[in-house]
Amino acid sequence: MDLKKAGIRQGELMNYISDNNLPVITVHGTFHYDFTKDIATCDRNQKEIYGFDNNVNSFKTVISLVHEKSKELFQEQSIGAIGKYDIFSTNQFQLQNGNIISEQYKFDYHPDDYERRSPIFMSGQTTLLRKVA
Repeated sequence: MDLKKAGIRQGELMNYISDNNLPVITVHGTFHYDFTKDIATCDRNQKEIYGFDNNVNSFKTVISLVHEKSKELFQEQSIGAIGKYDIFSTNQFQLQNGNIISEQYKFDYHPDDYERRSPIFMSGQTTLLRKVA
């Protein structure tokens, strides 16, 4: 979908879908989290899906945008996957803005961390499953 041809301005895709009661097309956002600095950098789609104000956020900011009923699941699956998996896909959960998402994480560990207790980076992709108005 060419957003410019459809008359949709940058940053307004989610509102356009919701306002026009359109089925959600598969939208993916990507992010990269640096554990050593507590900095998550995301692309424009990720920013839209979560409703971030900025493209760079802390884990505290990320968790604050997860709906209260989904926070425990989000923490169990994001942090709980550390050391157990190199790649992990979450169940679906809800954000504060109503979006239902799932995520896939890829963990990178220090080469000498044979027990995989201290990840350095996490790269991921978020899939918007549905927009709840």
